[in-house]
Amino acid sequence: MASSSDTSGDGSIAPGGTVSSNASVIVVTYTDNGFFPSSLTVKRGQIVTFVNKSSGLMSIASNPHPTHQGYYGTTRDQHCAAGYAGPTPFDECGATSTFNFTFNQIGSWGYHNHFNPGTQGTIIVTQL
Repeated sequence: MASSSDTSGDGSIAPGGTVSSNASVIVVTYTDNGFFPSSLTVKRGQIVTFVNKSSGLMSIASNPHPTHQGYYGTTRDQHCAAGYAGPTPFDECGATSTFNFTFNQIGSWGYHNHFNPGTQGTIIVTQL
């Protein structure tokens, strides 16, 4: 798995280590070959933007597939339902070209493209 860091503070991704606390934008790109980087370490409270550059649909969701309950414990049926008022799920609940998510829970969080669940990645969230 690749790992990334932003040492410039301008949101660019460079190989090695973790994302620095001054990263303005942390981007994970989804292509026909999967996620890049496929593994990323961020600090709690940082936003990761997932960008679809593939020829297919993208819908980012927390593992496991198809329930997507790994991040907050609610299932896709619960947190994608109309009127859901709980914590923001790590789940797009539909196809988009970009998806922004703020990681507030410390831990290692697996994710996948709901439309192609074999393509997976990991976000590791550390203390501030």
